[in-house]
Amino acid sequence: MRLRQLYDLNNYETPQLLDPKITNAQLVTYYTKWKDDLVACKEAEGTCRVRFSKSGNKATQTVSEGQGYGMIITVAMSDFDTTAQNTFNAMLKFAESTPSTIKPHLMSWKYFDNKPNKRSDSAFDEDADIVYSLILANEKWGSQSGGINYLEKAKTILGDLTTLIGNDSFLPLVGDWVEQNGNEYNQYTTRSSDFMLANFMKFKSVLEGASATKWDTAITTLIGLINKNNENNSRGLLPDFLKFKNGVITPAANGFLEGNDGDYFYNACRDPWRFASYYFQTGDKRIIKELNDLTKFFYDNSNGNPNKIKSGYKLNGNALSGSNYVSMAFVAPFGATAMVKNVNMDETNQQKFLDDIVALMVVTHDDYFEDSINLLSLISMVHRK
Repeated sequence: MRLRQLYDLNNYETPQLLDPKITNAQLVTYYTKWKDDLVACKEAEGTCRVRFSKSGNKATQTVSEGQGYGMIITVAMSDFDTTAQNTFNAMLKFAESTPSTIKPHLMSWKYFDNKPNKRSDSAFDEDADIVYSLILANEKWGSQSGGINYLEKAKTILGDLTTLIGNDSFLPLVGDWVEQNGNEYNQYTTRSSDFMLANFMKFKSVLEGASATKWDTAITTLIGLINKNNENNSRGLLPDFLKFKNGVITPAANGFLEGNDGDYFYNACRDPWRFASYYFQTGDKRIIKELNDLTKFFYDNSNGNPNKIKSGYKLNGNALSGSNYVSMAFVAPFGATAMVKNVNMDETNQQKFLDDIVALMVVTHDDYFEDSINLLSLISMVHRK
């Protein structure tokens, strides 16, 4: 079922997009290097995992976020990789072998090769991406192909994941360790990069009844939050973590959970890719202002030069101290937003900005996080997934 069939089409349109001019050869070249560098398999165990780094001590580690990224990437690139389904199945087996100790159908947040896990609870986005990849796998290969019922596995994980949507707030909890009405962390404290609207639409498409309704309400709530943020922040910037209650948005204090939690930093940098991917798949007009605001801010802030996009911003648009370096985790997601025709920009300037971002995307390699976000953005721009 196409996602646009799930809603009143009065809110939707055919996406108005610029051409990213990315060739399949460029996409395959980037994917091949990503896979060679970061996918580690154990043939005897029949498992594959996405390494936290391609070398050094961190190569022994896997974070569940990366496993979700890897599973989406692998199924999305299966038209170009004859081994993709076997790799995907091995990634799924690894995810299932490292469960959270709180909700066993979710994946543990962090894995250390040949060592006991130091973190055994879950993070929301990892499992949301794993479920999303399973639904894509079902669409690609069918539920019985290879002896794996991808759709049933997706629904099983969703049984636990649906409990991580606030019962009253309809916001994503940051992990299964958070209690709905906890003191510091609760259903009103959330991470903007977990606003995975395209994922949630897929979840709704395979569920029925109250569970489907809960994801539907979450989408409406999150779009409302994003638009509420636009009222006070024309730049479109959301913080890494925030509290949203009674119509009031409060950025988290720095140190709330990780570091620059009230700033646009290494969590929120993924927002543009997530939001654009949702628009590509649905044409939901309610998200266009956010996409246009983000593209216009970063175009203006960098003077149209993606090499000048900083790696972290205050919500007022000022660059964070120490952010004067290029990270594709911050640049690549704007390849996706820059594709959306912007009512506030000259189209020739916008196309050049998009072309310059793409020129960086197809040749720049760094490490696990940057390369995975870059590749996911490329896939979203080419295949709209």
